[in-house]
Amino acid sequence: MCIQYGRLFLLIGVLVSWSSVAHAQSDTASLTVSVTDASSAVVPGATVVVRNLGTRGVREVVTDAAGLALFPLLAPGTYETTVTLTGFRQHRDSTVQLRVAQAARFDVVLNAGNVAETVEVRSGVRLLNLTNMAQGAVIGEQQVQALPLNGRQFIQLALLVPGANPGGRAVQQNAVRQDQIGGLSIAGGRTNNTSFLLDGAINTDPDYNSLNYSPSIDAIAEFQVQTAQFTAEYGRAGGQVNVVTKSGASRITGSAFEYTRNRRFDSRPFNLVGTLPQFQRDNFGGSLGGPLLKDRVFFFGAYEQLRRREGAAALTTAVVPTARERQGDFSQSPGGGIFDPTTGSTNRAAFPGNVIPRQPDGSAGAGGHGGTAAAQSG
Repeated sequence: MCIQYGRLFLLIGVLVSWSSVAHAQSDTASLTVSVTDASSAVVPGATVVVRNLGTRGVREVVTDAAGLALFPLLAPGTYETTVTLTGFRQHRDSTVQLRVAQAARFDVVLNAGNVAETVEVRSGVRLLNLTNMAQGAVIGEQQVQALPLNGRQFIQLALLVPGANPGGRAVQQNAVRQDQIGGLSIAGGRTNNTSFLLDGAINTDPDYNSLNYSPSIDAIAEFQVQTAQFTAEYGRAGGQVNVVTKSGASRITGSAFEYTRNRRFDSRPFNLVGTLPQFQRDNFGGSLGGPLLKDRVFFFGAYEQLRRREGAAALTTAVVPTARERQGDFSQSPGGGIFDPTTGSTNRAAFPGNVIPRQPDGSAGAGGHGGTAAAQSG
């Protein structure tokens, strides 16, 4: 009975995993390697090995009757591709760069010769997309790290893609949480038509259809902005912003940052008298990644915090009564006299010495009626 239940749970797990791969929105890439010989004839039976240069992960596939080797579900990154077959020179290329959600095709031509000989490609290879007609662009890690950002918001870089614009400041979801940008218009669509993905999961706020979580710049590997002709798996009418975070690699990497502003560095407004109001803005954090088990298990984490404390010039002030005034004694207070409200509103009489007489119960009152005294500033 236990064995049967174990098999049942295993089958359910396999079906759930298969369905999530088959139907879910994905941030992974795929690579199709086409192998031919010098006469352009397809080469079946060739061994194709792809190695992730960051994690050293290896995938191996043998070309089919059409000379094709398909590698699905590859993490974005740089790969080394090796093609070997008896009677042909080995082909090696360590410059294959896969982007987020990219369906790439790589053509390899094998030359006859000894298998011990190797043809090594050192220049960048332009990958072809023969799977879909999706239009857009990928913002890579170098752009994310190098381009200036006001407030460290990655979504500002999406505006570099043709067809993307802020969508107008009047839109509610365009300004959320510490003045962050929450949406953008793609290909003329409304800002709430844009879908956001983070590592293949939905990252769209269900209330305003805006960006839900904005990851730290140090945690982003790259992101893709699709503006038109994207495939049906995304399921929304607007553009698609697909973000991929970094993963650990075979060596330790990390970063740290601190951005600070305070009134010591600020200029003084021309109409301000006295000291500058308080202004303290600290944005700090860092990231760390590396191997847990060499070439097998990796880790990565990032942290960011924003602290902001500020005052304003020309604050409105309110006078708080002193301890003596709270007892009804205004004899030492600046300003005009304290008047008895029971004497009328035209010819009011001031309390002697600007002291409100005490009532039998010990409280300050006027004329034994428990009224409220009226103060007039001179």
